[in-house]
Amino acid sequence: MRRELTAYFQCTPWSEPIELKQAGLWLKAHAAPDAFIMACKPMTAFYADRSWVSLPYMDYEGLLRSLREQRVSFLVMDEIFAGRLPAARGGGGPQFRFLLYEPDRIRALTELVPVHVLNEQRGRAVIIYQVIRERLPSSPSEDGTFPPR
Repeated sequence: MRRELTAYFQCTPWSEPIELKQAGLWLKAHAAPDAFIMACKPMTAFYADRSWVSLPYMDYEGLLRSLREQRVSFLVMDEIFAGRLPAARGGGGPQFRFLLYEPDRIRALTELVPVHVLNEQRGRAVIIYQVIRERLPSSPSEDGTFPPR
């Protein structure tokens, strides 16, 4: 009984998000010392010993602008926190869910490349994306949409 109870408490949403620590340690070994890491919470950047940039509360186009403007090298998406974000202002639902749950759309991205996945426990997946800055849109198009078409 005690073993099952201990295992239960280790797997609850309130337990320490060990996956974010593991992601941070992976980034510490693979990211440049001056890399900026964007994530919902600062834990991953803390364990990576890198600078943290907060995940913005906006639509995907706004995320791309923020990645470019803040010189972000890696984007960390996790089910623990980012997967539960409320809808963006003016948005119709969780704006970044596809970065966790839609492999076909993820494969089609050119500005974000998944470089490491932690998915050992249901509901606690973490995907680390490398930001390809050369492929980020630099400015709105003539018709005002972002990214340019």
